[in-house]
Parts: sequence; structure tokens; C-alpha cells
Amino acid sequence: MPYIRFLILNSQFLIPKVMIERFLSQTSFTSQEDFIKNLKINVPENFNFGYDVVDAWSAEQPDKPALLWTNDKGEHIQFSFADMKRYTDMTASYFQSLGIGHGDMVMLILKRRYEFWFSIIALHKLGAVVIPATHLLTQKDIIYRCNAADIKMIVCAGESVITDHITAAIGGAVAAASGAAFLCYVTPAEHLALPNVEDVKQGIVASKIAAHAADIAKGIPHARDIDDKMGDARRVLDWDAQFACALDPDTAKAIRDARLPEDDHSDTCSMCGKFCAVRSMNKALAGEYIDIL
Repeated sequence: MPYIRFLILNSQFLIPKVMIERFLSQTSFTSQEDFIKNLKINVPENFNFGYDVVDAWSAEQPDKPALLWTNDKGEHIQFSFADMKRYTDMTASYFQSLGIGHGDMVMLILKRRYEFWFSIIALHKLGAVVIPATHLLTQKDIIYRCNAADIKMIVCAGESVITDHITAAIGGAVAAASGAAFLCYVTPAEHLALPNVEDVKQGIVASKIAAHAADIAKGIPHARDIDDKMGDARRVLDWDAQFACALDPDTAKAIRDARLPEDDHSDTCSMCGKFCAVRSMNKALAGEYIDIL
């Protein structure tokens, strides 16, 4: 087995040895077995990526390239670690002024914008929990996530493809929580075409999620029982129980069946496979080997 040396590349530079040894107790290995057995990541107490990595780099090498953003038009912007510290500190101060703090859930829908990195690092500095999300989420998707994760704030790009869904999602839930007795559902085809059967189904599902979120917000007894059951099923990767808790079990099962993971980790889904955090945590709690290498 050839000699293995741990090299971490950042742009065209090598990370100084002092930075590597800050987090790794051993950086040279004689074999793959040596690497698997002895690679240990030293996580400092109260580790914070924003302070312990980004700001540390800014202090040691402020002009070092940290982020290069490009788009399909050939435009590009480069940020140094000093830039990242300055902009993430500014962003963190702004979020803090809005009431965001330790443990708060924040959803980011920023597409492929460099502001995503300012926001996610700023939220790390505040100790908030970041939930990155795709701009393809629809009204019902946003309502479901806000309800399931108790999201306090959504940071999004100011594009109608994103903001229209968020506005509709929040409006329906807030209206119902405020006492509205009837919610008029909106289909994806609204003002585009005559809705078909699938459009109607999607609109009704979105409306049901909004009504369910409102029931929870109003504190109606047992309103969140089904959510707790879903959480319990997810924790143990019980797929049949998850389907039973879903608003649309047939669609949920069809999606999973069409994109099953590989056989050696069939208990997970194909999104993360063997890297599934739930699977790894269950194995750790059971004292089992976590086979992700």
C-alpha cells in the first residue's frame, strides 16, 4: 500500500500544517487500514465553523481566496477570507436584529447565489439551525416544512418563482390560524390553464397542509399527533409507517419505489444512501460500526 499523506487543497494553495493539525491529531498514514483506524477529527468544545474556520483563516491569511462565484454568462466574483468574515459578520448582525438566535430554524432559498454562503455562515455564528431548500418547492412543500421544523424565518431570493409560493403558503396558514373557516385552494395551473385532475389534487393537498398548520398553531388538542407519529417512524426508518402517516400515501410510496437506494443500505432512501444521518445515529446508539468509508 503506498504511503498516504493527507493533503487538503483550497484554490491553488495548500492549507498550512497548523490548520490541519488544529482538527486532526494524525495527518500521515502508512496504509488504508491505518487511515481507517487512526483518523480522528478533533472537534473543539463549542466548535463553530464560522468562527473556528472562516474567521481563523481571516486572521491567518486574510487575502487568501475563499469563494469564487460564477454564472452561465461568464460573470464572476471572488471573495477573500477577510471579505467572508466582514460580510458574514454584517449578515449575522442583521439576522440578530430580526430576532434570530441560538436554536432558531431558518430556511434558505437562495438558488446558486453567493449570498447563500454569507447567510449560512452568519447563521452558524448565531447558533441557528439552517435548512437549505431548493427554489422548486411549491406552496404545499413550504407549508409542510414550516410546520414540521417550526421554521422562524425564510431567507429567499426576490424572484416571483420563489416568493409567490411563500406568500401563498404563509397566507393560507395565517388566515386559518386567525379564524378563517374556509380556505379556497389554489392549483399550480391558476391563471395559466384550466386545472386538470392532478392540479386539483395538488391544490387540495396544499390547502390541507395549511389547515393542519393552523390547527397546530391554534393549539387544537391532538392536532400534531400525526406529525409526532411521522417523526417516530422517520427516526427508525420505518417506511410503511411513514406512508401511513402521509397525506398522500400512494404518491409517497410511488416516489420511493421508483428511486430505491442500493441493496446494501436499502433501509435508507436514495437521497443520502449510506450517508444517511438517521442511519448513522441509529448505528452509533446501538454501538454498531458506521460503514460510510
